Order: sequence, then C-alpha cells, then structure tokens
Amino acid sequence: MTKIVTYWDDYKPCEILPKKNRDRLSDQLKSSYKQMKTLKFKTNIQCTNCLAKVTPKLDEQADIQSWNVDLLDPERTLTVETENLNPQDIKKAVLKAGFIANEKE
Repeated sequence: MTKIVTYWDDYKPCEILPKKNRDRLSDQLKSSYKQMKTLKFKTNIQCTNCLAKVTPKLDEQADIQSWNVDLLDPERTLTVETENLNPQDIKKAVLKAGFIANEKE
C-alpha cells in the first residue's frame, strides 16, 4: 500500500526505503561528506569585472563543487568546496586569470 504524504511533517524517508538501501545511502553520504574540504584564500579580486575574469578559470576545474568570492570582505575571501584539489591548484587557476590568492589559515 502506498502512503500519501499530506504534510511535510508526515514525510519520513526512513519508512520509504528498505533498511539495506537506507544504510547504503547513509554510507555514501558519509563518505562524500568526509572527502569534501573547504579552502579559503585572501585575494586581490576587487570588483564584478575581476570576478568575471576569474569565473571561467575556476569553473573549468571539474573538482570544484562550489566557490564564492566575498567582495564585501576587505580580504576579498575566496571560498572553495572541493574533494580532490589542493590549495596550489586553486592558486594556479586564479593566477591564470591574473589575480593572486593566498591561502588563509
């Protein structure tokens, strides 16, 4: 029998998936979460035009899950979510666009 969910509070994914599938999905989520790392850099990216220059260089990096530059932060912080890239890879990509990125601690 199919259960019809009428309210968000009634939604219980644990009841929908068989236990072995729940466990496998849980393990996959845990392993991908553990591999993700956040890297932060101080940059000299000053404006949206600068951002437009660096965007293609960062977007072509397949292992970057997401990235963001905070233009309101005095340090113009670049935040990168990645699984496999190291800080040097990010620095090289930013340098190709003509900007500097120094890893923050």
